[in-house]
Amino acid sequence: MIGNAAAAPKSLWIVTDGKAGDLQPARAIARALEKETGTEIACTEKILKPRLFWRVLAPWGGPDPDESPRNPRGLLGVPHPDIVMATGRRCVPALRAFTALKAPRPLTVFLKDPRTGPATADLIWTPEHDRLSGDSVLTTLTAPVLADAAALIRHAETASEALKALPGPRLAVVLGGPAGRTRFESGDIEAVAGAFRTALEGFGSAIITASRRTPSALSGALRRDAQRSGKPFVFYGGEGANPYPAMLGLASAIIVTGDSHNMVSEAVASAVPVAVIRPAILMPKITRFLDALEATGRLCRPQALLEPAPVTPIDSTPTIARAILAAYGRHIERAKTP
Repeated sequence: MIGNAAAAPKSLWIVTDGKAGDLQPARAIARALEKETGTEIACTEKILKPRLFWRVLAPWGGPDPDESPRNPRGLLGVPHPDIVMATGRRCVPALRAFTALKAPRPLTVFLKDPRTGPATADLIWTPEHDRLSGDSVLTTLTAPVLADAAALIRHAETASEALKALPGPRLAVVLGGPAGRTRFESGDIEAVAGAFRTALEGFGSAIITASRRTPSALSGALRRDAQRSGKPFVFYGGEGANPYPAMLGLASAIIVTGDSHNMVSEAVASAVPVAVIRPAILMPKITRFLDALEATGRLCRPQALLEPAPVTPIDSTPTIARAILAAYGRHIERAKTP
């Protein structure tokens, strides 16, 4: 924890276009900022919906006038917060407009590659696989996560009775799906199902969750294999409350498909063994990420998920939060200079 609470930001805007994949890491960082400072930060989420003309120009054009920080009656009008943290292509123009304001102005932070260069914000965080560099750029191997290993244990304690009743050891399976140039062909579905069957032999039960992107063939294959195993299991396909944090906390090991930087980052932030099953056709940057992650020794083979071995969680969230706080301190000092 950073002890100088007087220098801590008191207000933060999260600016996105509402995509869950953008909101999750931003919320994770906001929570980590509070944890690092030991103070409450007023966090407001601003959802941008630029009109067609400005949406087409993003990220290179200016912001929609209704979403410009210079518009006192607009969505991003005064009073401004201490920090503006944005992510997503459509939000780049608005953040650049904040960065161009005269002092005093908010510290600007962008998550992921803005495509408009390091001068877009005071601080840019990107995953290492994006290969962006510059004095204002921070890179980490994994993405920020909402729940670290300790938080996952707390989620497990508040899990539903149905999940808690599953006999251990429990195998968690996190399924993604096609995204960008990533594909899930029949061979990929069999690879995931085969890894699940192999691993499940040593486990007492399974908890499986599918995303909106998960092909029905993949969901169906794992349902059938779980039923044929004769072992208790829970399958979450979008109905009711999502048990995702609780299932990770209850798991003795995790299998995750390798199509999502966020999903894999969440898995390796846990304190249990993790196996990643890669689709054969994968976006090059995700391939670079998984190669680098394998080089750390954090991943294991599905058949080795129950072998005794030390596990060190990988969680980049505190590193990102501390970098933002350091940048905020420098920003405040510069503002004091005549």
